[in-house]
Amino acid sequence: MKTKLAIAVALALVSGAAWSADSGFYIGGSLGFSDVSASADAKYSDSEGYSESAKGDFSATDFGWTIYVGYDFNKYAAVELGYIDLGNPNDTVDKGSYSEDGYSESWKTDVDLSLSGMDLAVVGKVPLGESWDLHAKIGVVWWSPDVTWKYEYSDSDGFNYDAKYKLSSDSTDLLVGVGASWKFSENIIFGFDWTHVELGTVTSIGISEDSDIGVSPEINTTDLYAVSATYKF
Repeated sequence: MKTKLAIAVALALVSGAAWSADSGFYIGGSLGFSDVSASADAKYSDSEGYSESAKGDFSATDFGWTIYVGYDFNKYAAVELGYIDLGNPNDTVDKGSYSEDGYSESWKTDVDLSLSGMDLAVVGKVPLGESWDLHAKIGVVWWSPDVTWKYEYSDSDGFNYDAKYKLSSDSTDLLVGVGASWKFSENIIFGFDWTHVELGTVTSIGISEDSDIGVSPEINTTDLYAVSATYKF
């Protein structure tokens, strides 16, 4: 539903844009940091009847960047095709230990994310004088988020267990953003942008000879805060 809404808004804005002297192609890129929040459930069981479950919240940042090519229909509307990379944020979502009567055990669960893909968006602009503008965009992003789940366990009896599973799922999601731009010259524009993407659940089951591990990570929100540079032809 969100994707259909984004496409409908994009078509409406583009179809209503008039050709003008401000029309033309541009290219650019941005660099900043991503902020990702997520939650995940994991269940473990083995052939001897042992079972354990864990749930953790993920929150991490990393470097992020974009590249894009666009077309200005006039000074109020544009369309952009780009590539967005939110880096590889990682976080420890569960960690603990237990000890009693000379026995001890410890465990840790780490989650690594890899988020990148193509996006298409329509951009609406509000000029503020000759050099500044405010802008907003709405569109869709196509990507395959990768989630790497790493579990480590050890106890004082010498038992150690490590598990690592990589999950991936194709996804098409809503992308929105706002920002401001400053026209440095006729061809060079600098800006600051916030881009937000809503994501869903990536689910997979890993099976080995003696154990089953089910992991259901849900990537709730991703944000990119970046400075940009654009060259207009």
